[in-house]
Amino acid sequence: MLNPQWTGSRVSLFGAKNEVVQFNLILENKSALPVTGVSVQFNQLTGPAVIRTVPKTGTELFNYVDRNIEVFFVRYLQIKGLSRLSYDVYDERFTPKRLQRPWTGAGIANSGTGWAQRPDADKFYPEIAVPMEIVPSFSVAANQNQSVFVDVYIPKGAPAGTYSGVVSISENGIVTRSVPVDLVVRGFELPDMPTAKTMVYFEYGDVNDRYLGNRWPNGGTAEAVMAKAVRDRHFSIMHRHKLSLIDGNEGPDAWSADAPRTEWQDKLNGSYFTAANGYDGPGVGTGNNVYSIGTYGAWKNTWTNTEAGFRTKTDAWENWFQANSPTTERFLYLIDESTDYVTQNNWSNWVHNNPGIGKGLATFSTLPLQSAVDSVPTLDIAASWFDVAPASWEATLATHLGRGIGTTSITASVPLPDRLQPKMTGLRSGRFLGFKPRRVLRGGSSGTRPTTTITNRAVARTRSFRTP
Repeated sequence: MLNPQWTGSRVSLFGAKNEVVQFNLILENKSALPVTGVSVQFNQLTGPAVIRTVPKTGTELFNYVDRNIEVFFVRYLQIKGLSRLSYDVYDERFTPKRLQRPWTGAGIANSGTGWAQRPDADKFYPEIAVPMEIVPSFSVAANQNQSVFVDVYIPKGAPAGTYSGVVSISENGIVTRSVPVDLVVRGFELPDMPTAKTMVYFEYGDVNDRYLGNRWPNGGTAEAVMAKAVRDRHFSIMHRHKLSLIDGNEGPDAWSADAPRTEWQDKLNGSYFTAANGYDGPGVGTGNNVYSIGTYGAWKNTWTNTEAGFRTKTDAWENWFQANSPTTERFLYLIDESTDYVTQNNWSNWVHNNPGIGKGLATFSTLPLQSAVDSVPTLDIAASWFDVAPASWEATLATHLGRGIGTTSITASVPLPDRLQPKMTGLRSGRFLGFKPRRVLRGGSSGTRPTTTITNRAVARTRSFRTP
């Protein structure tokens, strides 16, 4: 399939300075025998200047200095069920086509069908991107594919013009395929601070358990040092792609201050995202632009649940941010997925009726948009899933909020005569959905509270599965 990124003979990309662009190379083995000793190399684009990467190993793999091109070996994840959060209330028409059961009428699944009748039940999907340096050679099984993903960071100082390079595919040390790549660098630069704010939740205990086998390492121990290194690398990779982490302000040592932990502060002021800490890419010296206070309602562990308690704590937090990180968009995470709307509205009122500096702190909760508008009118930010069909939801959105959703994607393939065939997919996509539940009138003036935060809840909270 020909398109602007695949001409039939070469990969064609374009991008601005200070942007990361990508393409996905699919190695397809159409034979009845495995292809062994496969390796992929792509480390340089030349043109008005050179965009390159310096091969790195070990702990340097996530040092982004001189690492403008990253090549990833993609591992596959078996799909064993559908997320309840995403699909439990949908009919089969709103389930991805290859995971639909046979259905009739208004998306009603045929009687007696279950997980096994979904065409892609238990199939493997590309999911985990591993730096190619860790997988210097690999095999592609008979009649199977292997995905290779490529990120290219266009440095700020790269002159505009056309850059060219070659992806070399080898079998047992012999180059058997060469895929030319062209990159057109535009004559402008993207800003370090993204206009669309994002947030991705980072669970301190879960990540430690995954890497260390210990959710809560003691401060000052080797495990605590490793936990910090792992956490820092998560911040780096997210920042490289203009994504902002949030967490529960957790760490190895006790913390009682009404402020982000010490480990957070260099992420907020941007001093962590420098070459001295192995960072290069979008946002050098620019801080994490979103911070969640009391994530998932964790403020209740240390706050007095009274109006006076709210005033004291919101004043303290807002004072810290205005003094130390005034440009960070911050909010108080009231509660997670609760139907006690009266209490949520009271909490939000307590914040906004505060006569002190804390009244400027935005309030945030996860609840259906209709409920936010109807039952929690004082809420500033509603993190809501959206229903596909109900007219009531669409009317609420159009009337009270306005909507902006955009996405583009491109897929391409190239047939080759021999066993191992590359296919290419290139993506330039973005999705955004912002909620502005209310306009505020305060002190005789009107305005809209900042509500540009975007959440990834559909991704982050898919922990329970079903099999029908």
